[in-house]
Amino acid sequence: MKWFLTKLVFRILVSDETKSQFDIQLRLMQAKNADEAFHLAKQIGFSEEEVFPSKKKKVEWKFIDVESVNELPELKNGMELCSMTHEDESPEEFIQSVKSKSAFLHLQVADTFVEF
Repeated sequence: MKWFLTKLVFRILVSDETKSQFDIQLRLMQAKNADEAFHLAKQIGFSEEEVFPSKKKKVEWKFIDVESVNELPELKNGMELCSMTHEDESPEEFIQSVKSKSAFLHLQVADTFVEF
């Protein structure tokens, strides 16, 4: 079995709203080949379609399709799965935001291992 990184796209429809929203999800699939991974991803996409009320509005998650399937090389500790470039008008604020989130995450992880 091999590992594949798949990209699923959902449309989020909210009654009385004209703004288009899409949820793009990266999912790991374990399969024999890319075709099987594609079909497994489609099954998951359709199984997660949903309609529910939210704040007196109807919200619908509509599966659009599987946008990509990529076979992953052998998984190794620290390997890069995804990379993106972020542009920001205020680099100092962005850096501070990243450091604050990291500090908060560090506290959460440290609290997990506290012995009583």
